[in-house]
Amino acid sequence: MPSARTILGEVFVAILLIGGVYAAVSPVLQPFRFPEIRLPWIITEEDGIVDRYSLIREINASSSIKYVTLNVSVKFGALNLQFLDTPSLVCEASFRRNISMSALNTSYTETSGEHAAVGLHGEVGELNLTLGKNYQYDGVLDVRIGGMVAELGEN
Repeated sequence: MPSARTILGEVFVAILLIGGVYAAVSPVLQPFRFPEIRLPWIITEEDGIVDRYSLIREINASSSIKYVTLNVSVKFGALNLQFLDTPSLVCEASFRRNISMSALNTSYTETSGEHAAVGLHGEVGELNLTLGKNYQYDGVLDVRIGGMVAELGEN
């Protein structure tokens, strides 16, 4: 049975031999570079597109609206939510996406005199959603893969 000293000596000699072979061969070999892979969900400055959507009272939304039901979903990406002290703003969205991805799907219906429903659906990208302070909101905010940030200030 070999002793621990013999095994450690053999391991040390093997490491020295591998280092020597690597030092002799490495100047001959070209450095290996992995090919650049462009992932479709990564948005760069040169190929990014921003889709914009807004609902403003008395311009494209009824002045009698008090309650808004939101149905917002992003399959892969991010959702940023904030409130502004703008009395006439019902909803404003900007969806930043790659040029090869689908645009933001929007829907708006007034269900009754004081109620409205807003639908915003994006596949891959970053959705910035701004809501006004004069309305009561409820609904669903869905991000399947990604993250969500909500800024709930005094507004």
